[in-house]
Amino acid sequence: MKKIAILILSILIAGLFVACNQDITVDAQTYANMEVGTFVLNGQNYATLQAAVDAIGSKAAGDNVIRLTKNASGPGAKIASKDVTIDFQGYTYSFTNVNGLQGQDVTGKDFGLSITTGSDVVLKGLQKIDLNDKTTTDLTMVYVEGATTSLTIEDAPKMEVANSQYVFWAANGATLTIGSTSETAATPTTITGKIAATGGTEQTSKPVVTFNNNTKIEASELKADSAVVVINTSEASAIDSFVGANNANIVVSGTGDVTVTTNNSEGTATYTIENVTTSGEEASTVIVPKTDGTPRTIEPGEEVINDNVPEEDLYPSVAMIGSTFYKTLASAFEDAVANDTIVLLRNIDTSAALGVTKPVTLDLNEKTITNRVMDNRAFRVYDTTFTIIGGNMIIPEENKRSYGFVDLRGLNNASTGNEKLIIKNAYFKGTTTQGCFFAFRTNNQEIELENVEAEVTIGDGKVYNGYINGDTRSVVN
Repeated sequence: MKKIAILILSILIAGLFVACNQDITVDAQTYANMEVGTFVLNGQNYATLQAAVDAIGSKAAGDNVIRLTKNASGPGAKIASKDVTIDFQGYTYSFTNVNGLQGQDVTGKDFGLSITTGSDVVLKGLQKIDLNDKTTTDLTMVYVEGATTSLTIEDAPKMEVANSQYVFWAANGATLTIGSTSETAATPTTITGKIAATGGTEQTSKPVVTFNNNTKIEASELKADSAVVVINTSEASAIDSFVGANNANIVVSGTGDVTVTTNNSEGTATYTIENVTTSGEEASTVIVPKTDGTPRTIEPGEEVINDNVPEEDLYPSVAMIGSTFYKTLASAFEDAVANDTIVLLRNIDTSAALGVTKPVTLDLNEKTITNRVMDNRAFRVYDTTFTIIGGNMIIPEENKRSYGFVDLRGLNNASTGNEKLIIKNAYFKGTTTQGCFFAFRTNNQEIELENVEAEVTIGDGKVYNGYINGDTRSVVN
């Protein structure tokens, strides 16, 4: 009997030894039914995502994988200076208590998951993630910030928030890549809500957001400011409103059509359709102007700046100072401070003289001002320097009561002698009933012209008025 007992014990020990030296594989549902925490990292259980993230410590080499063990809801997390993969293992997760709990990003928005400071993060295996709060506006579910920060999202059938909330916000050069690069991905990633990509306050670099082959965009708004958004998807997508500024660029390079219902862009937003062939098909997109609703298809290889629709539809503003937009040129001049540059955004007509009382530059931005001001000149300068660069001013033939373009005398008909007009790289054309386009008024005033072409079309008017020997008014060519 002792020999048999010893033999049985030896077999049990041997079996236990073999079991301990083999990988034990269980499916996700079995794993979820175990008595474990909501998240698991390196065999340790954690009740919250933040607790698991904090356990990683500083950014470190190695395979840091946090796994969700069941369908759950709970607070989000801040990830800074860490490389980590969060594997949702086919479960759903809803961010709760976002408003005011996790803090705010640089945009002033509350967020669920914040990824910053050079982190490299991968989200995978998501069935669905969303925000538990469906009513508070401008919440951000996933926020990514920084030129060395990147987020890659794989295999996520549903990522959705309310139409008034942001599903993603990429800022200050962050790289955000969504969807599989495989053309054979079975289930597309559907993204619902607002999407933002911005350069931030410094705008030193451009965030790059890429939607890959199996991504279907159902965005209530795509906001892009100093950013590149690449839509390389085989799925048909829709953007209710595109709001672009400061050289924002949408690049459509996949096979799926992209429909933009309204274009509320300011500045120089660009649509670029790359001549890319995928699965034998070429990319195209449809941009629908916000006025008459007439669609226009942009062909592969064609670059269109804010679509081929009337400029007043594309640019509700006519001028900008820095990142501030103005509906009228007059309001821009009123708001300008010393040494500001006012940039013209589109061709405009003027019908009333504008007073210039601070040293400012008017950058015509290769646009044209049509001077319809009668019995006056378009600009009246008082006790300051006024600079005009890079564009055109014309007086139409039908305006037979124009005095010209610039008068070195204020709206109060007074001069101090400190008035100076500088014009560079500009073209002027039209008629004048008062003898000159640019008018001197008293001693010590100056006009400086560089690469200026001016054409008086009717009568014997001059570009600038003459002056007599002994006065101190001067022209520098």
